[in-house]
Amino acid sequence: MTATITKTSCIKCNKPKHTVKCSGCSQDFCFDHIVEHRNELSQQLDTTEDQFNQLRIEIDRQKTEPEKHELMKELDKWERESIEKIKQVANEVRRELSSCVIRFVTNLDVKQRQLTEQLIQCRKENDFADSNIQFFNTELKRLKDTLNNPSDFKIEYDSTSFINKIHLTQKVCCLPNSTLNANTKWKQDGVIVAGENGEGNHKNQLSHPWGLFVDDDQTLYIAEWSNHRILEWKCGATTGRVAAGGNGQGNHSNQLNAPTDVIIDKKRDSLLICDWGNKRVVQWPRQNGKNGVTIISNFACWGLTMDYDGLLYVVDPDKHEVRRYRMGESQGIVVAGGNGQGNRLDQLNGPRYVFVDQDHSVYVSDQSNHRVMKWMEGSKQGIVVAGRDSRNSLAQLSNPQGIFVDQSGTVYVAEWGNHRVTRWSQRAKQESVIIGRNVQESQSSQLDCPTGLSFDREGNLYVHDIERLITYVRSPPMFQHLLTFIRTWAQNVGFYGQVYGYLGGYSWAILCAYICHRFLPLNNSYFSIEEFFILVEKFFLTYSQFNWSSKSVCLYSKNYYSDQSSIENCDSMRILCPSPPYNNTSHSTIDSTRYLIIQGFANVHKIIEKNLQYEDTLKEILQLSNHFPDKTIQSIIQLTLSGKTISELNQWIGYMKSRLAHFLNDCQNECNLFVQTQNNVEIRKQNLERFYSIGFQLNEHIISRHRQFYYCLNKFLQQFIICSFRSDTMKISYKLMSIHDWNRERMKT
Repeated sequence: MTATITKTSCIKCNKPKHTVKCSGCSQDFCFDHIVEHRNELSQQLDTTEDQFNQLRIEIDRQKTEPEKHELMKELDKWERESIEKIKQVANEVRRELSSCVIRFVTNLDVKQRQLTEQLIQCRKENDFADSNIQFFNTELKRLKDTLNNPSDFKIEYDSTSFINKIHLTQKVCCLPNSTLNANTKWKQDGVIVAGENGEGNHKNQLSHPWGLFVDDDQTLYIAEWSNHRILEWKCGATTGRVAAGGNGQGNHSNQLNAPTDVIIDKKRDSLLICDWGNKRVVQWPRQNGKNGVTIISNFACWGLTMDYDGLLYVVDPDKHEVRRYRMGESQGIVVAGGNGQGNRLDQLNGPRYVFVDQDHSVYVSDQSNHRVMKWMEGSKQGIVVAGRDSRNSLAQLSNPQGIFVDQSGTVYVAEWGNHRVTRWSQRAKQESVIIGRNVQESQSSQLDCPTGLSFDREGNLYVHDIERLITYVRSPPMFQHLLTFIRTWAQNVGFYGQVYGYLGGYSWAILCAYICHRFLPLNNSYFSIEEFFILVEKFFLTYSQFNWSSKSVCLYSKNYYSDQSSIENCDSMRILCPSPPYNNTSHSTIDSTRYLIIQGFANVHKIIEKNLQYEDTLKEILQLSNHFPDKTIQSIIQLTLSGKTISELNQWIGYMKSRLAHFLNDCQNECNLFVQTQNNVEIRKQNLERFYSIGFQLNEHIISRHRQFYYCLNKFLQQFIICSFRSDTMKISYKLMSIHDWNRERMKT
């Protein structure tokens, strides 16, 4: 049997030979010509390299000699041509003017000669009086005025210019770096650039930041919901500057009320602010601005942006729409949504933030529909570009907030519910996680409820993140597990919620971080269930015995080995504990709620002391239920809130939460009452009413005769009457009842 060898024709010599296929051009070459082909490619590469070198030389030249740029030549040409046109027109008018002046002056000269002869004749005859002199002076003045201001002709200017006025236009792009695309990667270990000193209202602190804008020089502008201000934070600075608001919560021209977003209007050198609590958009000067000007009112704005043409786009979550405004307009036109609340392609449901690309396509984070919608200019409905899609169950978002779209059309989304930033390319069937949960490279890259999202000119990604302590703790994995465990326990037993007088998420994170600093070695990435159990035990033992009225919690730098018994060190980052007046939770906790929390710590520690199995003990801790009302509570004040729509009712509940802490402090400081609050708002019937309860250790008869308490209660309720956004359908009432009646009423419903 004879074997046959198949040969292929070489593309160069066209002879059947053993060949090699070029991976670039996919052509077959024999061994002689493949070398020749490689030499040809090398020469082509040399030519391309030379062209790159020539381009680099030209770039360097224009850096040092910008006056030789091609556009400079175009400007010089316009100048020469314009001057030539001016000279030509000036010469034409000059010739006409010369003829007119000669005729005019000749006529004037005749009149002057006649008057001169009359004057000489009067002198010769010595026949003149005062009236003659007055006549000659009057005529002389008239001739002078006529000479300088002839009435027969004058220079006029056309309303249309014969020279095309030129000016330089620059499109200010948020991200001129064209290298940002669907394959771009970021370092996973983020750097804190603003707000690393705990929650508060000092200029080196933040409190509930929402919107975020990054200027060309990497200056941050941050909308702070709870501090009612816009904070400017320069790149590399350790503290910020109040750029707008900062004068307390209110609706005066120098105040803001729960701002949610901010951008820069470069043309007018001002900030544009979503003043959500006052239902208005405010324009505030960037340079020493003391007051803002309302440019859009009666509008529940949440997010806003501006396109390259200076048109303003504002999100209205109450009307479920996005409107576009020209500066100076008060109405605007709907460009997305506007067809009521819903999940159709022509509807939105609780939209939050907006982005506009160069084609004027509008991208909206449709929060309650868990998707991002794109509305092309002039379209009647949008398309889903990220998130929920019935055709793909894997493509899901959870409460999308800030969004950004790069030049390739890739969408970046800050997901509040999934604690991450995801990227959605046009061709991908599902998202890729670039920062936050599910990223495997680093545990220190985790986020907690991100909201604002922005890029600078260099492609750096900026994210608002509630949880910023992660970069300060030892053993981030252990910290994350401890924080998750403690938060779950606090939510189950009713100790979670800053607005209800307890501790919020950031406060619990501070307490967990302190325990990790005191009791964990450096870089302890791996741990057993026994080690985790011991850390949980340390948490509850430490804080059940902690002297809250005199101590503050300190976080040490990662590389500092501290004495286990000491909490004071000059190199530590001080975090103030939840105890007035050093209160990182905005004075929400009072003696009553803090006492209940400490009792909760002690009760859990008793469970741990039973020496049960580790896993069983941890499960038992998480199975503890809500403690409200405590067995010492004898009476209840029940608040009933109602509204016409769910959106209106939710807004009403949010306002109640923002005022509750002040009322609780009054109950303690003015009335000396022990108070226990419910850490959730109840829905007892499927209607537009919600119930919230506050418990007291005194019975209802004593409370009803407590004059100071009713003064504080009326002051609390008065805030709802004067609320700026309150409508006639938004109502609040209260009912004082015994604990027995309260339990019986809840059982009925």
